[in-house]
Amino acid sequence: MANNPPGQGFQNKTRVAILAELDKEKRRLMQSQSLNSPGANIPLSSRPSLKEARDSAEQQHIAAQQMAALQHAHVHSSGF
Repeated sequence: MANNPPGQGFQNKTRVAILAELDKEKRRLMQSQSLNSPGANIPLSSRPSLKEARDSAEQQHIAAQQMAALQHAHVHSSGF
């Protein structure tokens, strides 16, 4: 087993402390946001615009796949 360089344990403890602090702050912000906006407690599935957003994202994904396929075909056909 390799030994950790000096100070490595300190860096890991610092990293863990920072991540814990960030997680605590994230929870605090999410809690205050839900208290400030009552609509935030509505499940996403009941929002009417979710389907539109999902459809739009799916269309963009399909368009990106088609563009990638066209570019791929062009690269392979330009050598002939």
